[in-house]
Parts: sequence; C-alpha cells; structure tokens
Amino acid sequence: MKHKQLAHKNISLIWKVLFILFLFQSIVILSYAYLAKQELDERLIQEKINFRQVSEVYLKNAIDLHVQTIEDAIYKLVSVQDNSEQVLVDYFKQEWPNLSIDWGSTGAALYYQSNLRAFEYGQVELSDVKQYIQSSSQSGLPEHYIACNNSCLLNILIPLEFNTGDATLIISTSLLNPITQFQQLLNLKAVMITPVDIEDQPRDELNQLFWLDTQFQMLKIEANKYYYQILKMVNKEMSVGDLLKKGVISELESAHYFISLFPIPFVKNGRSFFVIFNDVSQTLSLDKRFNQTFILFSIITIFIMFFVILIVLWKPIARIKKLEEYLPTLAKSKHIKAFSSGEHDNIFWDEIDVLEECSNDLAVRLNQLNNVVNDRENELKKIAMFDSTTGIANRDNFLAALQQKVSKLKKDGSFIAIFFIDLDRFKHINDTLGHDVGDKVLTTVAQRLQNSIRKSDLVARLGGDEFTVLLDNLNSQENILKIVKLILKSFEEPANIDNKMINIQLSIGITTVNNPKDSITDIIKKADIAMYTAKGSKIQRFSFFKTEMESIILNQFNLLNDFPKALIKKELQLHFQPFYSIKDNNLFGFECLIRWHHDERGLLMPDSFLPILKDTEYMPVLEEWVLEEGIKRCQQLCELSARPLVFAINLSADTFMSSRVVEKIARFLNTYKVSPQNIYIEIVEDTLISNIDEAIIRIKELQYIGIKVSMDDFGVGYSSLNYLRRLPADNIKIDRSFVSELLQDETSQKLLASLIDLLINIGKTVTAEGIETKEQLAWLKRHGCHIGQGYYFSKPVAIDEAIKLITTSLDNVSYVEFKRD
Repeated sequence: MKHKQLAHKNISLIWKVLFILFLFQSIVILSYAYLAKQELDERLIQEKINFRQVSEVYLKNAIDLHVQTIEDAIYKLVSVQDNSEQVLVDYFKQEWPNLSIDWGSTGAALYYQSNLRAFEYGQVELSDVKQYIQSSSQSGLPEHYIACNNSCLLNILIPLEFNTGDATLIISTSLLNPITQFQQLLNLKAVMITPVDIEDQPRDELNQLFWLDTQFQMLKIEANKYYYQILKMVNKEMSVGDLLKKGVISELESAHYFISLFPIPFVKNGRSFFVIFNDVSQTLSLDKRFNQTFILFSIITIFIMFFVILIVLWKPIARIKKLEEYLPTLAKSKHIKAFSSGEHDNIFWDEIDVLEECSNDLAVRLNQLNNVVNDRENELKKIAMFDSTTGIANRDNFLAALQQKVSKLKKDGSFIAIFFIDLDRFKHINDTLGHDVGDKVLTTVAQRLQNSIRKSDLVARLGGDEFTVLLDNLNSQENILKIVKLILKSFEEPANIDNKMINIQLSIGITTVNNPKDSITDIIKKADIAMYTAKGSKIQRFSFFKTEMESIILNQFNLLNDFPKALIKKELQLHFQPFYSIKDNNLFGFECLIRWHHDERGLLMPDSFLPILKDTEYMPVLEEWVLEEGIKRCQQLCELSARPLVFAINLSADTFMSSRVVEKIARFLNTYKVSPQNIYIEIVEDTLISNIDEAIIRIKELQYIGIKVSMDDFGVGYSSLNYLRRLPADNIKIDRSFVSELLQDETSQKLLASLIDLLINIGKTVTAEGIETKEQLAWLKRHGCHIGQGYYFSKPVAIDEAIKLITTSLDNVSYVEFKRD
C-alpha cells in the first residue's frame, strides 16, 4: 500500500539567519563574560599569592629588624665597658623593667662554655640550651630562632668575649613588637597558631581547629573570639595544606576576609603559623557591581548587534530569494515544482538549498562544457604549434623556441646551431606518386630526423619539404658534424612507403649563433643560403654558412630573375656533343646540351643556372623548350645526313615521371616530322631507381612509340644487378669516372671490362663518356664498347659546328648495328 509522503512548509532562510545570529551573539557575549570572569578570578588569585609572598617577606624583615636592634645594643654596651661581665649584669639589673617594655623581653640569661649560668632574669623558654650555646660559640655569630610551645618566643643568642672567658647571652622576647610593626605596615590583622601538648590540654573547641589535618599536631590560637569564629568556619572547608597553598575568602557578619596561612620564620618544628586576615569586602563589592553591569551591557549589546546585522543582511537575503525564483528555470532542474511551491519533504529546506541544487546542475553542465572547451583548446594549440602532417613542431613553434634560445645565450663560449633542410626531388614524388605518398615521405623524414638528434634539440617543419633542426648548448663544431653525419646516415637506406622503395636525399644548410642580439630573420636566412649552397654541391649534402655565400645567392637570385627575359630574347641555345661508333669511328648522333648566352654575363654553362632553376616554376618551361628545340634540331640535322642520326635529350626526374611527357614528345615528333627512332631520352640513374615501378611504366610507354631510353651516369648511384634486370633501358651510359681511371691500374680495367661484358650479355647498348685519349678508345674498342663520347672526338658545339661535323663525314657515315664481335 502506498502512503502519501507529507510535505512540510519550509523554514525560510530569513528565520534561520535570525535564529543563528541570535544564538551566535549570545554564545559570543556569554563566552566573553565567562572568559572575563575567569581572568578576573585568576588575577585575584594571583594577587592573593603575591599578597602572601609580600606578607611573609615583611614579617621576616620585621623580626630581623627587632633582632638587629637588640644585637647592636648589647655589642655597643660590652665594647664600651672593656668587656666586663659585671657591667652587663648591672645593666640588666638596672634596665630590666624598661627592656621588658622596649624589647618585649620575657627573660635573659648568661652562659659560659661550661654551661654555668652567670645570671638570669625572667624566664628563658629554651630546651637543649647546651646544643644551642655550642652552635653559636662555634660559629662566633649571633643566632636567633623562634621556639613555640604554649606560646611563641623569639630567642636571640649573642656570643660575647669577657675578661673572664667566652660566654653566650640568651634573650627571650615576645613577638608582639615585630607583629605590631608588620600589621601597621600592611594595615591588616595577624594571629599565631602554635602546637600544643595533647595530653596536657583538653580537646575543647579551641583545640579542635585543625584537628582534621593529619600533617600537624593539635594547635591552639592566640586571638579573640571574632577571629576564632572565622577560622572555625574555614576549618570546615579547607585544610592547613590548602591554606598554605592559596588561602581562602571567608564571610562573617557581611564582611569578607582573605585568610592566608604561612609558617612562622625561624621556627624549628615547622608546625607554627601566622594567620593573616585581609579585609576584601570592598574589592568583592566592586567585583559584584562589575558583573551586574557587564550582564546588563551584554544583553543590550546582543540586541543592538542583532538588529544591526539584520539590517545589513536583509538586502543580500532578499537577493537570494530573488535568485531562487530565476535560477531553477535557468538550471531546468527536476525540482522546479518543489521550489516554486515552497514545500519539500525536508523541513529544513530553504532558498540556499534551492540555489545549491540549481548550482549543482549548472556546475555539471558547465564542467561538461569546460571539458569540451579544453579539448578544443588543446586541439587549437596543437594546430597552432605543431605540424598536422608530421606531428612535429611547426614554423611558429620553431621561431618561438629559436627566439628563446637566442635571448638566453651567454658569453661562455657556448652557441646554438640551426639546420635548414630541404628534400631533393620532393615535387617529383608528389607528382608521380601522389600527395598521400608525399605526406608519408614527410612523416618518415620527421621521424628519422628526430631519431638522429638529442633530446634537448628540436625538429620542426617550416612548410612544404623544408625542415629545421635547432641544436642547443654546443661548444664545438665537432658536435654539429657528429649530428649531421647521423642525419645523413639515417637516410642512406631507401624508405619503404606503400611497398615502394623511395630514395630520400637531403640538402642541409648550417649556421651557428653565439650573439643574443642576432636577428631571427637573419639567422634563418643564413641557414637557407647555406642550404642552397649544399644543394648545388656535388661533394657533400651539407654546407656551413659563410659570408661570401650571400653574394653567391644574390647572384643566383638575379640570374633567376633574368630567366624569363632569356626566353623572350632567345638567349637559350642548344649545343651538341657528338657520339661516335667505337667500332668504325663513324658519327652516331648528338647529345643536346643547354647553354645560356646571357647578354651581360656571356656564355653560361648548365651547372651555373640549372641548380637555380631546379624546383622552380621555370624548370618545366625550360625542359619543354629543350625537348621541342632538340626534336626540331634533330629534324634539321637529320635532313643533312645520309643516314639517320640519334639525338639524345636529357630530361629531369620530374619531367620524365610526368604522365604527360609521352604525349608531349609524340606531339613534337608529329609537328616536326621526326622519326621516334632518331630520339634517345636520357635520364640519370638515380631518377630511375628512386621510383623504379613508375620508371618502368614510363620507359615502356616511350618504347611503345619507338623512342629509346638511355640511363646516364651509370655506376655512381644505386646500381645493382636487380635494377639492371628489371629496367628495360635500351642504352647504358657508363659514367666518365670509370673511363678516366681506366689506364691507372689493373683493378679499374678489370672492373670496367666486367661491367661492359655484363651489360652486353643482358642485351644493352653500352656508351662510354669522357673519352679523351687514343689509348682509352683503343681499350674500349678491344672490350666491345659500342659508342663513345668525349673531348677526343669533339667538345659540345653550336648548331653551325654540328652541321660541319655532319657534312664533313657524310661519305663515311654508316648505320651502326650493335653486335658483339
């Protein structure tokens, strides 16, 4: 059976606040009152303790003064009268009545060392006279002590020297004089309590005073009945031990006395006491009035503070109640009905609970939103500071790190280094294999660079195929060279990307920085200049920046700007270096070589401008011009020849791997009516090997339309039997380095002979370039090399000289069949 849950009208926040304020103020005021009272009581107790200490000191001083007065008088009397015993006897006999009044003397006696008593006046209450006399005689100093039996007397022992021998004068005095002086100084009353003999005295009320204290014998008091009544009341509340420690306040007949007890000084038994009565009625009356006034003030203060706080809090509470109306709607809480109705199953539910519920809802939603914002922020930071393709630092990240490192440079000999790295033929990879493969190549480069540097160094991608490396905390150039070698070594092996073996080559420009004032722009510019220098070098793939490089780069920049004008002004020309059949020395054809007849700089060789044009938008334009101009000159020269000639045209890797290269060649052949058999396309070995699958496709496409393909510079790259087996190249052109070293040693000869024999056996036409001597030609002829090229035959010549070469040898030209003898 379901029971309906009862809902209670909630207690509003305002009533809770009022109740808490009232309770809090009451607790604060009462706590303060309690602490003030405690402090007052502690101060009163301390005053009591101080009073007891002062009283004890004053009483002791009064007794000491009384003793000193008597001692001085005796010594003065004896010294004046030449130490005569009779003088002292006469003095006491004559002055005894006066001494009884002035000193309170009750007795006097003179004893010699033999304990013989010379004289005695009154009564000396002293037991063990012999012991005390001996003690005083041995010390030679006066002594005094209080002996308490039925009453307390002050006994003074004064050692004297007479003509008749040493003696000791004993004077017993009442404590009336010292006590009277003590009471006058401190304006209070004092009585003495002394021990009694239980067997001799009855146990009356007077003797029962400290009966319960087991540390003491029965005592009696010398005082009037008034003080006796006070002590009798105290006996019911406290023991002697309590009175000795802290005293007590007792009331009698509307008067209040602070009663303090302390031992009588100089008493040997330690069981005789002074009791001091200090009237504190006025002080307690003031304390009572203070308490009454404080309570009244506290009550008034509580109500005033209550209303002040209420006025101060009224506006914030009103705002909270207003928020209670709006926040549930904003939070879309499930408890809106309970909020709006003002009822809840919890009687203590109020506006704060409403706000808390809604705030929790909002907090959860804001936290979820904050997580989303943080994720987006991290993504934006990653996009802003890291390269999305490779995952390494981007340009902004690198520039910020470089600026920080430069600014922290110190003059301690340390420096930093920047590598500016560019990938060779990366555009060719993108054009032939696609951008997806290109992105994977960039990722591979980033990984290999990171694996080659130290943890403290930074690798970044500036954009495209440009990378940078920031080396920190260097102290010698050897550190740089070590890292450069590690980087280059890591790229010796081709990268396997999508089952394609891709050879990646780098050009690295290096600059160092040791001045914190160096410009970041200038630093990167220097590294960039060094990189371009390395790219144009055939010796090594890295270069350190040198000041003279700036003029070289400027010169290259100007040359690059002049190239468009060169096409318009027809400053570009082809020169032709002939091929000859080694078997019969007849002209076989020409290799087309580009030259630039600059209007200001004169004749420029390819090495001076092709590296500048490489990877620029001008390179495809130049190669298309070379291709068309070569086919056109082929048509012109072939018309002058009795037999067909072969024209070799060099193409870069990017142009050769282009999917439209076959179409362009076919179009130019058709335009100028040139047979495909007259054209050789020369491509360097590295171009074929870097993407062998695509290269095979392109070679077969060219061979399909009748064009032969020649592999240039064979033997200096990545030659292998596997590549030779797979590549369908028609002609293999052996690099000039093999020919130049041909006659230097037997090993070179055997190597070249084996190479030629191998190529012939697999059906390749073999061309040797760089022939410069008759002996080199004769050796190649003996070993079956088919075609020769070099300065022994002719250097590259202009079109007019090429025509002369054809016309002067027309009668001797014959078509060469490449068959081994």
